[in-house]
Amino acid sequence: MVLPTGMSCALCEPPHDMGVLALHVLGVLSMRQLDRDVLHYSSEIPITVVPPLCPLAVSALDFFQTGSLIGRIARQTTDWLATGGLDRTGRCTRRSRITIDLENRPAST
Repeated sequence: MVLPTGMSCALCEPPHDMGVLALHVLGVLSMRQLDRDVLHYSSEIPITVVPPLCPLAVSALDFFQTGSLIGRIARQTTDWLATGGLDRTGRCTRRSRITIDLENRPAST
């Protein structure tokens, strides 16, 4: 069983701080690598991936959202378990869409 790190998949604009941007990029790379690894190794062994929280429109460093995020992922995982999530193997069926509208973002101040 794999518990993925997840990533901010529904940001309205790109991170402005270099530290937050670096963490965002690491999250995206981690999820891409996990997807590749599961695709590669799932033919050899059964792999169950717990779906990460998505949509996620907050940064990994926004600790003010911790309580609500824990509540959301608890409900999502409970629903996933109730619908036979542990019986599913292979790639995560929930696909993230990262869309950042660079043309219509507010001007920097």
